[in-house]
Parts: sequence; C-alpha cells; structure tokens
Amino acid sequence: MEPNFEVVKQAREWLKSQSEVRANEKTRVPSAATISGYKREMVRLANSGDPWKAAANTNKKSTFFKRRAAILHCCRESVSAGLKAQDLMQRDKGLLDPVKKAAWLLQVASLKNALDLALKVPEGAPEQLFEKRETKRKDLWKLPPNWCESLIERMPNYRAQVAISALSGCRPWELEAGVAVSVSDGVLKLRISGAKVGVHSGQEWREIAWKLPTSNPLAVIVARMALENGGQLLVKTANAKAFSGAMRSAGRRAFPNFPHTITPYSLRHQVASDMKAADLGDEISKA
Repeated sequence: MEPNFEVVKQAREWLKSQSEVRANEKTRVPSAATISGYKREMVRLANSGDPWKAAANTNKKSTFFKRRAAILHCCRESVSAGLKAQDLMQRDKGLLDPVKKAAWLLQVASLKNALDLALKVPEGAPEQLFEKRETKRKDLWKLPPNWCESLIERMPNYRAQVAISALSGCRPWELEAGVAVSVSDGVLKLRISGAKVGVHSGQEWREIAWKLPTSNPLAVIVARMALENGGQLLVKTANAKAFSGAMRSAGRRAFPNFPHTITPYSLRHQVASDMKAADLGDEISKA
C-alpha cells in the first residue's frame, strides 16, 4: 500500500507546485471557450498514443505551447479530480472493505497515469523541431515609410479605425469596445480599454498622449479628426473580423509585392518598432 500512498502524496505536491507557479507567473484563469478547446485538443493528442510526442509534431512554437497548455490543464483537472475521489474512498475506513479498496487502487492507478504524463512536460520548446520563419514584423522595413498613411487613405470606410490602430497599436478587439479620443489644452489623448484582461494579468485601460503640435503625421491625422468633432471622438468598429478582412484586402491592393498579409497586427508591430527606435524603454509594454 505504501507506493500508492506515495503517489497520492506526489500528486498533492505537484498540484500545489502548479498553483504556486501559475500565481507567480500571474497566469490568468482560462475562459470556458479556452478550456473546451484544451479538452478537444487533449483528446486528439491522446488518440495519437503519446501526447507529448504529438504535441511536438509541429514547426510552430505557438502551436507547441498551445498543446503544452492543453495537456497541463487536463492533467491538473485529472489530478485534482483523482485526489478528491480517492479521499472520498478512504473516508470511514473505506479501505478495510475489499471492494472499496480495489476501486481505490484503480483510482490511484489513474491518478498516477495523469501525474506521470504531467511530469514528462518538456522544460522548453523542442527547438530542433522548429523551422526559422521570416515574419511580417521583421519585413515591415520593405514597405514604404508612409505605408500606414497610405493604408488610411485606401480604407475610407475605416479611416478613423485605421488611423487609431496605426497611431496606438491597439488590438482590433479593443476597437469593438471603442477608443476614446480627445484634444484639450494642446494634448491629444487616446484611452483604450484592454482586451486581454484576466484575474492576474492585463490592463483594464491605458492612456497614451501626444503634445501638440507634433511631427508625428498619424497623431496629426487623429487630432484633426477629433477637432472636427468638437475635440471629442469615440472610434469603434462593429466587427473586428470584418475590419481585419478589409485591411487584408486593402493591403494586397496597396502593396502587391509585400510578402506578407497586412493586418491590424502589422500596425501594432510597426508602433512597437517605432517606440523601440525612440528608446522608450518600459513605456513600450505599458502602451
């Protein structure tokens, strides 16, 4: 019986360590949709025979880490449920009953399988499996210097949304909530409600400001839009996917020789690149 009790002890320690790691890393609680996706992915990986081997069968780091998260989430659920089940079986001297003891041994065996799978987790990504890819972020220099302004003019139905995205680097989903624009006392301000906010991560809102007049052509465009509306403007898009699709189409027409698809995240990458060039340090991640 001793080895079985040792499995239970190890499972408790592992589950506790997982909680501590997630708290220290401020890992946010996954949504119901994410959990559902994890479970579907786990079934697919488990059907392959070796979930970790199947998880590594990709040349994309993002895919590997998504699969890794799915396996660990499902292991945590299995270990937690297994510990609760075996605790119930042990109550009221349940192990003295041969039938209940047999059921408890099966439960511990199942608990051990989940724990063994969890403990096989690779420390990092299996780098040798991943091909180096050219990314749109690194290739933005191939576009003309005024490509953001050109894109604004090419998308008259989304002119304000593109201008805000190009100036702030906001996510397309944040435009669904709306970005508040104001010009007052010689200062242009954008207030953005965060799209990726969890219990322990993300920012509920952020505010970015530019002193006027400014040499930033994008800030000039946005400030002019706000002033034409009395100094206050709420820029929204009804559908982030439709906005992204329109930008892809406009990007292909405007820059047919660019090797990547232009999306709102291309604008986000450009903003980050410009901020790095301006040596803004910690302010970049805040913005």
